[in-house]
Amino acid sequence: MKIYLALLTLLWGYASGELFVSLLGGFLILLSRFISKKWDFKPKDFIRISDLCSIILIALSVKIGLESKARFFILNITTVTPIVLLPLLLSQIFSTSETVVIGTNIGKKGPHKHKPLNIIHPYAISLYFAIAASNPREKMYFFMLFIFICWHLILISKRKDYIRIATVFAITLITAFFIQHTFRTTHLAVREKMRAFFINYFRDKNRDPFKTVTTIGEIGRIKTSSAIVLRAELKQITVPILLRESIYDLYAGGTWFNRKDNFTSIQYSNDRELFLAKKEKPPYLQIKIYKQMETQKGSIPVPLGTFLIENLNASGLRTEPSGTIFAEETAEDIEYTASFTSKSEILSAIPDKRDIQIPKDEENFIKEFLKLIELNELSDAEKADKITHYLKDTFFYSLNQPEIQNGYTPLGYFMLKRKAGHCEYFATALTLLLREIEIPARYVTGYALYEKSGIGNYYIAREKDAHAWTEAYINGKWIQFDATPNVWIKEAENESSIFQPISDLISFLKFKYTMLRMHRNRDNDKYLIFAVIGLTLILIVRIYMRTQRKGKMTEQIEKTFTSGKDSPLFQLIRQIEETTSMPRESEETFKEYILRVLPDKFDKKKLQEATYLHEKYRFDTNGITEEEFEKLAKLVENMTKELLQNEI
Repeated sequence: MKIYLALLTLLWGYASGELFVSLLGGFLILLSRFISKKWDFKPKDFIRISDLCSIILIALSVKIGLESKARFFILNITTVTPIVLLPLLLSQIFSTSETVVIGTNIGKKGPHKHKPLNIIHPYAISLYFAIAASNPREKMYFFMLFIFICWHLILISKRKDYIRIATVFAITLITAFFIQHTFRTTHLAVREKMRAFFINYFRDKNRDPFKTVTTIGEIGRIKTSSAIVLRAELKQITVPILLRESIYDLYAGGTWFNRKDNFTSIQYSNDRELFLAKKEKPPYLQIKIYKQMETQKGSIPVPLGTFLIENLNASGLRTEPSGTIFAEETAEDIEYTASFTSKSEILSAIPDKRDIQIPKDEENFIKEFLKLIELNELSDAEKADKITHYLKDTFFYSLNQPEIQNGYTPLGYFMLKRKAGHCEYFATALTLLLREIEIPARYVTGYALYEKSGIGNYYIAREKDAHAWTEAYINGKWIQFDATPNVWIKEAENESSIFQPISDLISFLKFKYTMLRMHRNRDNDKYLIFAVIGLTLILIVRIYMRTQRKGKMTEQIEKTFTSGKDSPLFQLIRQIEETTSMPRESEETFKEYILRVLPDKFDKKKLQEATYLHEKYRFDTNGITEEEFEKLAKLVENMTKELLQNEI
């Protein structure tokens, strides 16, 4: 059984990547076969080890909870379950007991324990499921599971007839198929459902700049969520600052599209530098950004004028002249530093005809609206500024949108009737209004960064900080215009939940752990494993030393209670009991018994001397000398002769 357990542990380590733990565990399991001396563990010793296993389980649960998404928690905790059970298994196979007692010392009522359990079989079953959860789709693992389960069933089978063996193989095949296929298939099905949900949920946060799915109203649907999605370190940068994710140039039917096909691949330099344009000379600004990438791909938010990105953990990177950056694959959590300046050549990217197009179904509404604003004899910059302030000052911010009246588009109803909406309406209106007066403009989405975190020296962007604004090409340079009334920031803050400080604290702790994990020395994992092993060994040594001390104490106690049992006086007492048929009472000393039964039979001086030597031999820790023992034996011998020579 131990060879089987050791090999199964090694297979689990190979499948799950826990090679160090599996090699150590397999070695210790095999080592127990060659060690004849075992520890005599008591139930409370097993309970202490059980508490250690509970601590390991809690630590692994916290680690997995911090490192992986919720939808992978069950799968990942199943993979490491053998680590939790391994200390209990080792305590059983290195002890004289064939079972362990699982319980806990935690609680005011004292130790709580369950019935003794042979941990070998639960440990083996945990290995089966851990292997199935770890590496799945390779047929080799199904075959290996079949072999090991068959081996397990044969080991526990008492009769070895053909029918039983055939039954074992049938059960093995079904069990291996269930563990390997059903468990993993079920997980994959659930994962795909969850993945589809998350992709839909986060699609406007990780927009695809090649084929937009940005429809008016999408950003508004997440404006009520306070979840933190981005953190930034700012130096000498005033807030609010707008971080661009996606840029769109064609509007039709309430949806913005990016029809440009001039995205080009970009590569890192040797120093992990990603140049979007030529390197600018100082002074320029820098912002360090930390972002969660739920779909592990998408647009990378950066400020306008970014020419350099450093240390971005992503691949399949593409960009286009406007500065949009898209990654085909990223880590779940990324950090990078963006360098930007108002002198960047990206700001001078020449607009094309799409940047002045207006949908025909919106033309009448736009011309009607422009009649409300006097723009004659103004420069392009003044025109853009006046329209922006008109929208800011005369319109209202609202996330609620009523039904559209017949004859109006959603945008037309917003501009001429409703005059209230959220950022997408304001940005769309401003973009098309500027195009109408022949100023190239484009629709931009991303995040507004303005909130200083109450924990840590970071600025944060929440889901509700997703924003839309306009960029206009004026005097040979792209400039940002945000027509949304500033009240939206205050309204977002007022809608915060009373539990937001708690969720922010949890988010911060998870963020710090993620950063520690990203920057840690890879040897730290080994150190953690060594620490757990060290604690286990310390516990075992303490139990062993206490067992040794108890053994010595028991030996001393036994010596105390057994010394003097070969005293010759015992034989005389038995002889008197047989002769007189009068037994000695339980609390009666030998001297009292003899004087009661035979008051005048023996010389009282000799009786006194004999009982004194007997009691000294029995109860004095120093015992008696050989001469005293011989004297006691001689006295008892003479008294026995006197007893036998005279009839009572």
